[in-house]
Amino acid sequence: LSLQQGWNQIGDPYLYPVPFSEVNVFDPATLSEYSVEQAAQSYPGILYPIVYSYDTSNLDPTQWSYVQYTNLGVNLQPYVGYWVYATKPVTLIFNGVDTPGASIGKSASASNNTDILAGSKTSSDWRLNLVAQADTGLDRLDYIGVSTAASGRGVFQFSKPPSMNRSLSMDIVSTASRGTEAYGIDIVPPASAQTWQLQVNTPKPNDTVTVSWPSLASTVPHNVSLTLTDPKTGAQVNLRNSLGYKVTTDANGRAVLSISAATVNPSELVRITSVVLQPVSRAAGQAPSAVTMQYSFTGAGSSLLTIRNAQGQIIRTLQPSQTRAAGGQVNGSAVWDLKNQQGITVASGLYTVEISVAGSGSQQTRVTRTLVLTR
Repeated sequence: LSLQQGWNQIGDPYLYPVPFSEVNVFDPATLSEYSVEQAAQSYPGILYPIVYSYDTSNLDPTQWSYVQYTNLGVNLQPYVGYWVYATKPVTLIFNGVDTPGASIGKSASASNNTDILAGSKTSSDWRLNLVAQADTGLDRLDYIGVSTAASGRGVFQFSKPPSMNRSLSMDIVSTASRGTEAYGIDIVPPASAQTWQLQVNTPKPNDTVTVSWPSLASTVPHNVSLTLTDPKTGAQVNLRNSLGYKVTTDANGRAVLSISAATVNPSELVRITSVVLQPVSRAAGQAPSAVTMQYSFTGAGSSLLTIRNAQGQIIRTLQPSQTRAAGGQVNGSAVWDLKNQQGITVASGLYTVEISVAGSGSQQTRVTRTLVLTR
């Protein structure tokens, strides 16, 4: 099967599944033959170390999306189209198939493939999957991250397969120092700070898109601080304190965001360890006249207390006092006199107290507690 330079759609030529790792790659320019793994090994290689298929199983066509396989041992299924990327014209050679009940099979060693996105090689390596979703589509193919394997060889930058229909898409647009192409995967060498620009495109204007990062807790080390910035509104979001961010596209169906990463000294990481809210009454049996708030956190940072009503509206902010105890723990305290920002006493009801601590760089952590007032 001949492949041209760029993206090619291929299929299993047999009636039974074929492990892609058992396919050979012939390079007519050098008259050399390689395994798939060898062809994808040396970045950028002859083939991208990624295979895509298109999932149409959802009853809602707007939720159809590509599925990404970063282990080249994936089984190619009959009657399914797969996208592979060749950096030069080559030929794929299918070496037959192991049919059910066959007494002789191929060596299992051919399926020994390396997943470039499956876990860290060192403690400083990480990768993060970014997902964009709206009524107009779903894009779950974007990855940013850091790899020591990229040092000295540029970066791991891989484009996406062609769009299958006019729906939502999100691309990673590299900075000027690395070109201006759009990628689905952008893994860079380690540095004290990195920034990725995201471009969201939708088929309709003023579309609301949710960008999320579901794998952050399991794939990014705790000493990496990640901040999303919306240049249009100036909003900044600490990824560790939020499940996602909603952005609205412009009249052309486009929106731009950026994500910055910075490495934080472990001794400076902030973490709230305890929170105690205690209503205070002037006399026993009387309604509370105030609420004392005490909490503790580790690391270096400044804290702020925010009080919201049942509708989520901010009614009061308090700047607490902080003292550092032995062992480096910081103790904070404040007293809420049950008045709003205008000095008016609040009514009985449900309130939320949010304690946020901003550490070095862009790192920030917060906890919330529910408070029921009976007056």
